[in-house]
Amino acid sequence: LTVTGSSAAGKTYDATTAATITVGALSGTVGSEAVTASAVGTFDSANAGSRTATAAYSLVDGTGLAANYSLSDTTHSATITPAPVLLSAVPQSSTYDGVSTYASLAANSTYRVSGLLGSDAVGSLTFSASKSGLAQAGSFVVVPGAVSLSQGELGNYSFTYGFAAYTVNQALLRITATSASKVFDGTVASAALPQVTGLLGSDRVLNLSQAYDSASAGTDKFLRVVSGYTIADGNNGGNYIVTVVDNTQGVISQDGLTSADTGISVLPVLAPAAVPRFPGAIKLRPSLIDLPMPKRRGRSDLGLDGEDDEKIADQPQLKDQSPG
Repeated sequence: LTVTGSSAAGKTYDATTAATITVGALSGTVGSEAVTASAVGTFDSANAGSRTATAAYSLVDGTGLAANYSLSDTTHSATITPAPVLLSAVPQSSTYDGVSTYASLAANSTYRVSGLLGSDAVGSLTFSASKSGLAQAGSFVVVPGAVSLSQGELGNYSFTYGFAAYTVNQALLRITATSASKVFDGTVASAALPQVTGLLGSDRVLNLSQAYDSASAGTDKFLRVVSGYTIADGNNGGNYIVTVVDNTQGVISQDGLTSADTGISVLPVLAPAAVPRFPGAIKLRPSLIDLPMPKRRGRSDLGLDGEDDEKIADQPQLKDQSPG
């Protein structure tokens, strides 16, 4: 028997060599006998591309016996097209560290794959980032790139790539007013600087200062971080969540005045016990004004008359014998 018009159908890569054959018209039967034919098709390779499919026929009895006939194999051209595979980057996040770049973060991305057949497997997949340079807090897009298979042929697949967002979270930065003390100077300024913890990479905090709650002296003062500082991180401070800790205890001590401050000479005062004694020093009598005064007596007590008054008035007066 002969067959005309048979064909092999193309297909999408499925990791097998199976081909679907459409059987053409048979000719060559004897008289009015009829038989039917079916065919099993086999591609010369399972890989995608232009392939040759061989149709192997089987005859089935009809009005005639199939055993009385034979039908040779036929070959047909058909195409195996690559199978679709989706490679999707997985959304990820990390915290700003001051050193990682967008490229390095993207390179460590993970992915999901769907569409690989049989034992075929991804060997490696590269990623690129939608931004370049040092990774700042915020988000960027991870783009899958070149892929290799550890098992299977790349040509058997048509790859579609799914992008994903990568989020860089803000780091924590803490600025704490430090304990300090000073002598009263009429201002709230503090010479000490706040303590900064959590700063990363080469980032800096500029114009950092702290101040007392008031300029008055006291031991119960509090210090606060002065606003107006600048975080130099290349992202206008956006790489950090900043916590400011105020109310740190401080002291402003009273200003001790000196003779230089007032222009007044201050002489030391010695306690009586500290007065030195020198050999041969003259012991002075107490001043008369320090002695108890005698009770005053009247003229009748003294037995004086008018003439006696005149005599007393003519006598020379005693001088004060107290020292100095």
